Amino acid sequence: MITSKDNDKIKYLKKLTSTKHRKREKKFLVDDLKTYNEGIKCGFKPVSLFVSKKFEDLTVPEGCNFFEVKHSVLASVSNQPSFSGIIAVFKLPDFKKDVFNSQRIAVLDGVQNPENVGAILRSAALFDFNSVILTHNSADPFSLKSVRASKGGIFYLKTARLSKEEILEGLKDRRIFLAEKKGGKGLYQVKVPKEKFAIVLGSEGSGIEKDFLKIGEKITIPTTGLIDSLNVAVSCGIIMSRMFGGIGE
Repeated sequence: MITSKDNDKIKYLKKLTSTKHRKREKKFLVDDLKTYNEGIKCGFKPVSLFVSKKFEDLTVPEGCNFFEVKHSVLASVSNQPSFSGIIAVFKLPDFKKDVFNSQRIAVLDGVQNPENVGAILRSAALFDFNSVILTHNSADPFSLKSVRASKGGIFYLKTARLSKEEILEGLKDRRIFLAEKKGGKGLYQVKVPKEKFAIVLGSEGSGIEKDFLKIGEKITIPTTGLIDSLNVAVSCGIIMSRMFGGIGE
């Protein structure tokens, strides 16, 4: 059993909590059982598995390195108050080559809150948006907070962080909807296309970057207007639900 925070394996796990090291090592962490099980169900195989308690429904694939760890030591990696007692290391997938092949794409422009990013990934999986593309100034979708908030959704999607130029080039053959808090066509007045399309969402503070505004159609969620704007993850869920249920109307 690993009992010290100074253990090399624990130090390695802590390094993987940073975007720089995830990118260099090409690995990411999962720190809850539900998300881990979704990964297994989707065919992802963990490289290593660390647990601090027994789980009745825990699958340990053949070839996976398995370690038992003192709970307080493993919890120091996760750094969440209600840590569940499991951390898994998965290989970081690379979808840059085919992220634009999906029928429906969501683009996140400057969405910097990792929990919002994770919630959007969750909605994307539920409403059949198979690709989520993020600008470089958006939060890393493979951070612990994003992965946790996705509730396993990240394993069902193709995700990539790309430059603005790469995104604009990749979107040029499809219809694009721009989510704006005001001034756009009402969401429920939009005829959802049968062909390939994308939705673009910006941060709550800055909105969508001007280069994206040049290439798409503005849409707006109707509200009472009593409060300035919706949370971006909530807005995304509403738009995705509408797009999922309204194809070809």
